[in-house]
Amino acid sequence: MKKAQLFLIVLALISTLVGCKSAKKEAETFNVGIVSTMFSALDPAVQGFKAGLAERGYTEGKNITYLEPDLIEADVEAITSAIQELVDDKVDLLFTLDRDTLVIAKQLTAGTDVSVVFSSGGDLVQVGIVESVKRPGGNVTGVSMSLLDVKSDASRLEWLLRIKPGAKRVYLLYNPDDAAMAPSFAVVEEAAAKLGVTLVTREYRNEADFVAGVENVPQDVDAWFTLPDSTMGRHALELVVTSMDLKLPLSTPLTDITRVGGLMSYGSDRFLVGGQIARLADQVLQGADPGSLPLESPEIVFAINLKTAETIGLDIPDEVLQAASEIVR
Repeated sequence: MKKAQLFLIVLALISTLVGCKSAKKEAETFNVGIVSTMFSALDPAVQGFKAGLAERGYTEGKNITYLEPDLIEADVEAITSAIQELVDDKVDLLFTLDRDTLVIAKQLTAGTDVSVVFSSGGDLVQVGIVESVKRPGGNVTGVSMSLLDVKSDASRLEWLLRIKPGAKRVYLLYNPDDAAMAPSFAVVEEAAAKLGVTLVTREYRNEADFVAGVENVPQDVDAWFTLPDSTMGRHALELVVTSMDLKLPLSTPLTDITRVGGLMSYGSDRFLVGGQIARLADQVLQGADPGSLPLESPEIVFAINLKTAETIGLDIPDEVLQAASEIVR
């Protein structure tokens, strides 16, 4: 057989396979539940997720429907009820955006045909949500911030000190009961000791404790450092407002918080994370076993908010600006 003929046959086969996949998406309709206690439907991760699926042939209102219960400030009972309703309605997939909803979703979908894709912080292997990074097992897969957090939090503290070299006392809220947060805390604690910085920690075990920690920042601290945590995400605006009122440099792991007024972040961009999860969701909707799809790590984005720096009276060194992936002006 001539090479030209072989090429045409292979090309025809590829076209047929692509056509079959497109036809399958057109022929099927999917219901996807999106659950989060952190942000509204305008969450960049949700936008990135929908945009990523749209790029892969899923058109809202045509072959995919999104079900998005409002769980902002909802308690555990309300969250459980909302997710159970989605499971009872036999959605094809659940997308959870924080560890609180992931834990509940995994419990409620056990033994069902409903798969779960997620974005979550914390060590998910340590707390038993997944079996391993390479093979999460069960019916779940997604983007794990812990693959980024543990590696990047020490670097984030270093960047904070390069932005404010004279900082000696750094405020940090910490939940000692959260096993998933422990690796990040240990890394930051070790980095602080090496850098000659004192961590001024305040423990919290519930929402009220965290809010009290935001409302009662010690007067003798030089900067504010947050660990990856869904509670932190739910109170992002309070963190920003308080830090600006106190003229404290605020460092978080979320680019989105820097965009709304946090001084700096070294971590994930939620829109990009949503796009990553969309790719995994597409594989699951087309029949892949989620438990065999390895967890992914988000891309690191280093962001600086120059408006905030000016507001709190901080001059950002040129070498820091040159290293930044994104500068909010």
